[in-house]
Amino acid sequence: MEPNDPDFPRTAVGAGSTELPPGYALQEFVIESVLGVGGFGIVYRARDTRLQREVAVKEYMPAGIAARAADLTVSASSQRQRETFETGLRSFVNEAQLLASFDHPSLLRVHRFWEANGTAYMVMPLYRGVTLKAWLKAHLVPPDEAWLLALLQPLTLALELLHNAQPCCLHRDVAPDNILLLEASLDDAASASPPRPLLLDFGAARRVIGDMTHTLTVFLKPGYAPVEQYGEVRSMKQGPWTDVYALSAVLYACIAGRTPLAAVDRLLSDDLVPAARVGAGRYTRQFLAAIDAGLGLRPEQRPQSMAQL
Repeated sequence: MEPNDPDFPRTAVGAGSTELPPGYALQEFVIESVLGVGGFGIVYRARDTRLQREVAVKEYMPAGIAARAADLTVSASSQRQRETFETGLRSFVNEAQLLASFDHPSLLRVHRFWEANGTAYMVMPLYRGVTLKAWLKAHLVPPDEAWLLALLQPLTLALELLHNAQPCCLHRDVAPDNILLLEASLDDAASASPPRPLLLDFGAARRVIGDMTHTLTVFLKPGYAPVEQYGEVRSMKQGPWTDVYALSAVLYACIAGRTPLAAVDRLLSDDLVPAARVGAGRYTRQFLAAIDAGLGLRPEQRPQSMAQL
């Protein structure tokens, strides 16, 4: 993702928690600039001096619970935060290892990952494009069904690959700002062939830290997170149907021009206008029915897999 993308996460990094400087070498990767700073990591543009190519390097750096020392090492900002920092670090490494094991054009590709400086790094291609969220905001007319189906196919296949892994892997954060349209620009018109989508940010460390600090709801995206993500109970476990809900919510947002109602609000009063009504006359009944099925409030009310969707 490019730094001029309006959806690129940015937060100020305070004293004692600065980014690595340009020219700093992480093994054969030399930092050139900062692409973005998020709440749980920093993404750098870097140069691979062995293969002579530009790459993106992501560093585990959770704001609020970590600090960088003068020697550029990273550690928990206090003893009280140490366990949370270490658990998030293990989750970051596990996510990198997971992504490195997959080979699909709509999943992030990880070239390398390692631990150093008290933290961890993963090296990825330097992807260029705009997020689906930014693209939708720039286009007043919703994309047609052919465009959405072409976008949907690689996403469902990528998620199905994750779900069929042993053990089953879930994305848990499918949303318009986590879908990058590769090599696209905000001026691109909707056509029968949309840009190739790429699923971004599994955010494993973010979820683990959210669980441990009891701030999980801060990291969930209302409208895209199904009810089972707000609190695991025996009758509503997470599974492939969790990503089915989120992807269906993305499609709903595309055709409606707005985010669907939050799942927790629907529990109290389900006032969500069905896709069958929102998109009537513009999309086929079968397509709209599939979206409504995927937005079933309870897990058992939805298709149980991407194949069923």
